[in-house]
Amino acid sequence: MNQKNITTCDEGVVKAIDGDFITVEIVVRSACSSCHAKTICLPSENKNRLVKAQNLYHESFRIGETVSIYMKNSLGKKALLIGYILPFIILLSSLFVSNYLFDNELYAAILALGLVGIYYFIIWLLNRSNKIDREFVFFVKKLE
Repeated sequence: MNQKNITTCDEGVVKAIDGDFITVEIVVRSACSSCHAKTICLPSENKNRLVKAQNLYHESFRIGETVSIYMKNSLGKKALLIGYILPFIILLSSLFVSNYLFDNELYAAILALGLVGIYYFIIWLLNRSNKIDREFVFFVKKLE
């Protein structure tokens, strides 16, 4: 894979190895974790998330080793399109069309939000059937 076509997502720790797939635990930090006043506010929220990444370069890894997680640049843009841009377009277009048809802003807003809810429900179903997971593949490399 071309180095210009991939981007670093995060660093994580190898938790499991299954052939060419490595399960990596990454720590997702809230925005407060880097703030100097975080002790005054609520405690910092750190969540651990497991990511299944492909060992594209056939490197040898050990459980507990710190690695880098990568993904294609185009997949980041596609995720942005699926997660934010398309729902925004659905919301605005259905709001304008339903406002024209119903001539009642409450019905128009309910219909527009309902359509966006249906869109996210379909995305959730695709995610549960692993169709999205097959599309969005992460890659793992040793830290340089």
